[in-house]
Amino acid sequence: MAVVWSAICACGGVVETGSGTTGGSSGTGASAGRAGSSTGGGGSSTGTGGSTVSFQELVKAFCDGTRTCCQRAGYPLDPLVDCESAFQQQIDVFALVEKGTITVNAGPLQTCVQAFRSAGSTCNQGGQIDPACREIFTGTIAAEASCEQSDECAGDPVVCLKVRPPGVTTTPATGICKPAARGKVGDSCFSTCSPDRSCSTTYSTDGPAPTLTLCYEEDGLFCSRVGTDPRCTPLSTLGGTCSTYDSCGSKLFCTSASVCVERKPAGAACTENGECGVALTCASGICGPLPLGNQKTCSGDYN
Repeated sequence: MAVVWSAICACGGVVETGSGTTGGSSGTGASAGRAGSSTGGGGSSTGTGGSTVSFQELVKAFCDGTRTCCQRAGYPLDPLVDCESAFQQQIDVFALVEKGTITVNAGPLQTCVQAFRSAGSTCNQGGQIDPACREIFTGTIAAEASCEQSDECAGDPVVCLKVRPPGVTTTPATGICKPAARGKVGDSCFSTCSPDRSCSTTYSTDGPAPTLTLCYEEDGLFCSRVGTDPRCTPLSTLGGTCSTYDSCGSKLFCTSASVCVERKPAGAACTENGECGVALTCASGICGPLPLGNQKTCSGDYN
């Protein structure tokens, strides 16, 4: 879902790296929600406590809201005519649910459907897309077992590790579910884990023993990529110096003067998205709520 779906369903892309490196930002991975459910693919229904909601209702709520909001924003509706079918073709999680390696959690699904209906009325995601949306899907594949994506792996954070043989440039179809360790200051690292998101990822490399350690922002750390050996490094604080966005953490912004400052509220002037606070974007020079009808999604690109 451009701004929406990737943040919800944990459908992250593959992180590609060269030999022996661990560069690149992590994708999103399987959510950790554990509500009981029964599933049967993209058209399945799940239910707990006597309530039942169809997985297709989520698709319908998204597509209905997107058409409404794209029209209000002045985008043509032609690319959205086949939204429901295109959506399921583009989003890999549907096939993984059908395959049975991802289960659907009924409670979060029902809450998320209602959140999209509300977002379709206000045409903004900020404050509308419920955190429950990130807990809809649960991976079922155990550690050290074969996976296609990290979404399928049980637990969070985890890595679906795909190792390319020497001389091979294409990404293997399958990898192995691996837990991601929690790093301490000075540890070699793979990426930074920020709050309120899944830090799992699908990771492709030709390195023989890649580092899979994460530096947790809540521990006051980030994965510093200065030099050739990324390490868990203390975050800069408000007013402190910085060299990258990561070094300030998700609540602060690294300015062109290399200083960490507070992110801006809705209505404040801005020049780029990173300046604006959580669930805000920089549009026409002003920080505002993330729109449900945006250029990427309104063009029919939901991935």
